[in-house]
Amino acid sequence: MSIIKKRKPSRFISDAYAHIPKPAAIEEYHWKIWLDYNDGLNAPECAMKYHIKTFEVTQIISSVVERLKNKAKESEVWTEDFKSVEAAMEFKQRIQNNIYMAKKEAQKQGSKILLIMSEI
Repeated sequence: MSIIKKRKPSRFISDAYAHIPKPAAIEEYHWKIWLDYNDGLNAPECAMKYHIKTFEVTQIISSVVERLKNKAKESEVWTEDFKSVEAAMEFKQRIQNNIYMAKKEAQKQGSKILLIMSEI
């Protein structure tokens, strides 16, 4: 019985995302493809494994990479931070109150510098 040795790909593979939990914005199917790609399979091998076309694999990989980058959150992703709409509205109101109080305090002191205390 021979031991199958894992081949070393010619590209640099970062293991920075290998052990993080899957973000909610990424589908489970796309995440599996990404993990296989990051583990060393190339796009045609992923295409054969998942029975899809190679260009679809490259599109999926690029979309997952874009979502993993540190970019500003998209509008639909903000809803995942709160358990309900009411909780999101309460948070928004608290932020507005903090800004209002900072403006009032700055006016009292005759300053144009605002000190905003926030939960962010």
